[in-house]
Amino acid sequence: MLWRSLDRGLTSPTVSSTCERWWSQPSIILPVFYFYRKNRDHMIRPIHMRRVLVMVIASTFILPGCLGSNDDAASPPTNTDGIYPYRVGENTFYAPDIDPKVGAILNLTWTDTGGTNHTGTLQLDLLVEVAPMHVTSFVEHSEAGRYDGTSFHRIIDGFVVQGGDIEHLEGMGGHASRFFGRCSGDFEIDESACNMENWTIPLETDPTVLHQPGAVGAARSQKEDSAGSQFYFVDRNSSASYLDGAYTIFAQVVKGSVDDHKDIDGTFVIDELSKVPANNSAPTHPVLVTGVTIIYRGGI
Repeated sequence: MLWRSLDRGLTSPTVSSTCERWWSQPSIILPVFYFYRKNRDHMIRPIHMRRVLVMVIASTFILPGCLGSNDDAASPPTNTDGIYPYRVGENTFYAPDIDPKVGAILNLTWTDTGGTNHTGTLQLDLLVEVAPMHVTSFVEHSEAGRYDGTSFHRIIDGFVVQGGDIEHLEGMGGHASRFFGRCSGDFEIDESACNMENWTIPLETDPTVLHQPGAVGAARSQKEDSAGSQFYFVDRNSSASYLDGAYTIFAQVVKGSVDDHKDIDGTFVIDELSKVPANNSAPTHPVLVTGVTIIYRGGI
C-alpha cells in the first residue's frame, strides 16, 4: 500500500426538454385552431367555447414552464455561495471554489550523500479540473500550515519521493482536510459517523493524466478511496505507469530551484531528493517541507 509501499464524478444526465416535447405534440394546441376554423363562420356553441377556454387556459400554464426549462437547460448550475459542487455516489457535496489556475510552491531542505545541506523549491500546477477534491484538501492543508515541518519519510531513487503525513510525520497517518463522503476508504454519507482522522478522499483519475516524471500523486492504502494528506513525487527516471488509473494525480511539477540555481527543471530537484541516503526507503537525513505557498493566478 502507498502508506508504506506502492504495491499495488460528476456527470450531467441528458434532460429531455419539456418545451421540446410540448411543441412537438400538435395534439395540445391544434384543437384550439380546429374549433376556431370549424366555427369561424358560425356562432360558437357554448360547449365548444368552454373547451376552447380550457385549452387556452391550460396552455398559459404549460408555456411559462416550457420557457423556464429552456433557460435552465442552457445555463450551467451556479451557486451564489461561491462553492464548488462535486458528486460522491448519489450525493452532492461542496468544496470551496478554487481558481482553475491555482499553483503551489513547496520550500524544502535536505542533506545530500556528502553531508552538504541544501535548500530548494518545487513549483506545482494543481490539476483542479482533474482532481478537485484532492486539490481542495491539499490547498486547505497548505493554507492551514499543516505541511510545514513535515518530512519526506520514504525515498526510493528512480521511483518516488513520498511525504505529507501531517499527523505522525512517518507515513502512518494523514487525513483529508474535510469530509468528502469517505471514511477510511468506505462510503459514508453521515459526517458525524466518521472521526476526522479517518476522513479520506475518493479516487479521481483521468486517462490523459499519467505517472510521468514530475507528477504528484495522492498516497493511499489498499482501498482506492483512502487517500488523505500524503503525496508523492514521481522521480525523473521512474517507470510508474502501472499506477495509472489506480492512484490520483492531482498536480504536476513545473519548475524548481536548488540553492542558488533558480528556475530549473523541477524533475532535477526531485532527482536530487531521491539521492538522499536511505535505509529501507527511510532517509537517513531529514528531508523537510518548511512551508507551502498557494498561488492564485486568475485567468493568467
